[in-house]
Amino acid sequence: MKKQFLLFSIILFASFSFGQIWTKTSTFTNPVNAHTVTVLGNGDVLQVGGDHGFNAYSNDVNIYNIESDTWTAVAPYPTNIQYHTAFATSATTVIVFGGGIDGTSTDLTYEYNSETDVWSAKASLPEPLEAISATKLQDGRIFITGGWALPAYSCNDNAYIYDAAADTWTTVASMPEELTNTACVLLGNGDVVVAGGVNSSFTTSSGSYVYNIENNTWTTAGSLPYALSGINATGISNGKVALVGGFDFGAFTYYDKVLIFDTTTLVWTELLTLSTSISNCFTVGFDNNTMLIAGGNNDAKQINATAGNITISMLKGITNNDTRESLNVSYIIDFETGTADTEDALPETRQAPAGAVLNDGRVIITGGAGEFMADDSYNDGVVYEKSLAPQELVVLFTIVDVEANAIENATVLFNELNLTTNSLGQVSTSVSFEGGTFGYTVQKEGFDTVVVTSTDDEAIVVDGGNVEKTVVLTSTVGISTNPESFELTIYPTITSGNITIVGSPNKVLTLKIINQLGQIVEIISNVEGTRNINLNLKQGIYIIVSEDNMKNHNVQKLIIQ
Repeated sequence: MKKQFLLFSIILFASFSFGQIWTKTSTFTNPVNAHTVTVLGNGDVLQVGGDHGFNAYSNDVNIYNIESDTWTAVAPYPTNIQYHTAFATSATTVIVFGGGIDGTSTDLTYEYNSETDVWSAKASLPEPLEAISATKLQDGRIFITGGWALPAYSCNDNAYIYDAAADTWTTVASMPEELTNTACVLLGNGDVVVAGGVNSSFTTSSGSYVYNIENNTWTTAGSLPYALSGINATGISNGKVALVGGFDFGAFTYYDKVLIFDTTTLVWTELLTLSTSISNCFTVGFDNNTMLIAGGNNDAKQINATAGNITISMLKGITNNDTRESLNVSYIIDFETGTADTEDALPETRQAPAGAVLNDGRVIITGGAGEFMADDSYNDGVVYEKSLAPQELVVLFTIVDVEANAIENATVLFNELNLTTNSLGQVSTSVSFEGGTFGYTVQKEGFDTVVVTSTDDEAIVVDGGNVEKTVVLTSTVGISTNPESFELTIYPTITSGNITIVGSPNKVLTLKIINQLGQIVEIISNVEGTRNINLNLKQGIYIIVSEDNMKNHNVQKLIIQ
């Protein structure tokens, strides 16, 4: 393979994560808990409804812009609402459904459009429910099950899937148990695990069930070590699920364990013990195999469980009295080491806040209650200024011709991505903070193709800093003969692995198959004339570089599907 002339410059930048601190946001109009927080496509945060104190329902809707640190009141929700459910359905829309309206559960569903600031009615839930268990499926649809219906004081075992594009609810197989306040998490294989909760008899459950969307079936999994409600669970990067703390409504006992669900064995095991029992906290998992836990409460005050007076808050372990201990704790759980590191505490105690991961990997938590539910919910948020998203470094390509003119719409195959340059001849992408050595391929019609493997001198080395690389392409326009290239037919170019090579019967070739990391994954020697080849490769885009014994070459792209 001929090495093309490469002009490049490498610029290194120091890369640091944010300090481990919580920063308070500006304030919004009313204090709130039992609300929802959803991140929009532009990075703004939509906050909907909630409870101003204790069963003082709200229809407030606010949008937070993190760059300006401003909360803006926008079109209110069509009714007062709490313990509802919300998901982003596009870059500009959020669907909100279910919840409680002044002591009665609702089946209302509305979609908010952040561009028009309008709420639009959508297909109603099949039944009135609040405190629903829900997760977004891999195809973007929303799966729900469980929930609580007032004034009937009954729990739900029905399950539904919402398709935002079609605006339809589909009834699927019912969960084996009627429950509310469960953990509900999407697994890496596309299944959903539902665990814990409280049933219609006000008995806390230790049940655990897995729903398979393809077969529309439920499987009974291993039970939790103890009955739990008011729990927080999240998927973690190794494909498992972590569950934090929780509350047993019947025994009025709070727990201090972090449990792990193994998707292979369907068994829950204890990972570690926290320094305090905890319920109604905020949790979120990250791709670096860690999880953040913040806030919550560990009140062990016994509640007078008179059926007519029981509320969702009570089932979660939140009581309207002044004897609870709200928490300002903050932990980072490292699942590789099985340890819990105490982070900087929240600026104040907050139980049952809402939160989300911002587009830059930081975390925002809003509202929540302090020591006195009726009097001291918060009307602001806090941002965890340590990005827990995987730290990344930027690689910037600039593609030019020999006269330094930018080449637009050039294709750059790099790090398993197919990138296209803009009018400046530039395109950027990112790699993990750990970096590495990367090959790449640059193609543009009318120019020689540049193919660099990870072992070549021109390979990109990412080691602690961002990288800028300029690649100069040599034009083939006006050249009638090219002694360093030759004609070769390879078909099909989109295949599961079987290809046919049609070359000259008197030319013996060596084929090098190169992946998008620039690695040579296969070498095929002594190819002459027409030959059928079966490539055992993973799905992806590859480059086939064919060389004869004079080092003349032919470069073609192949897609394995």
